[in-house]
Amino acid sequence: MKKVFSLLAVLALVCMVGTAFAESFSSDSKTAIATFRSGEIGFSATLYNWNSTYTGSTATQITWTTTDLDLGSSELQFKCADVYALIESNITVPNAKVYVYQDNKNNTTADYVAVSSRSVDNVWRYDGLVKKGGNDYATLTFRCRTLADAKATITELPTEWPSWQPYDGVRRFVDKSNSDWATQKTGSDIIIATTDGTWIGSGDWGTTWEKQPVVMFFGAQFANVLGGDTFGTNTITFNTTVE
Repeated sequence: MKKVFSLLAVLALVCMVGTAFAESFSSDSKTAIATFRSGEIGFSATLYNWNSTYTGSTATQITWTTTDLDLGSSELQFKCADVYALIESNITVPNAKVYVYQDNKNNTTADYVAVSSRSVDNVWRYDGLVKKGGNDYATLTFRCRTLADAKATITELPTEWPSWQPYDGVRRFVDKSNSDWATQKTGSDIIIATTDGTWIGSGDWGTTWEKQPVVMFFGAQFANVLGGDTFGTNTITFNTTVE
């Protein structure tokens, strides 16, 4: 019998902007990254509050500090989340893969259903943080480094990714309803772990780390954000199969 392992609970990334004096984004969801394991596939992604020594407490939600966010600006503003995920995998099934993706268009939480797509590089996309109402988005990406490398080189939260191209471990979250999903679902952009180790490294398209713990940083780009706007997603899923 073919086994399918999927998260019963998925990551909730709910960002809220209050007034111009808002201190931080906050979340009203209790859903967080969950863990699934079996005798053949072991994989976990656990949220931790950031500190410079990577010894912070576990977290149940992801938040962004926004005291320096220029509300109303049309310029894209990058923010790295104050929470990261520690990913560990031990997969012994030959050729097994763990994927990470979104499904905003089919979200069952009304506030964050992606109602309309936007065109990016001739691709109709629904990925990212969805603005309440479903018509606008904040680009949502992640960057992975080994825990050892992160401890040695990233002692302050990044103020920008090194590149917005698919290099240096930077990837965007991909939605299943994007118009290029048929090709994306088998590509390296959404593979996060394999039998050989954990994917997404410092090379051009990816590097396999030999079963080392990996830190996943979350980044978002915001523009034209006004007081009272709400952006969120609770459809990020880790899964061993992709349909």
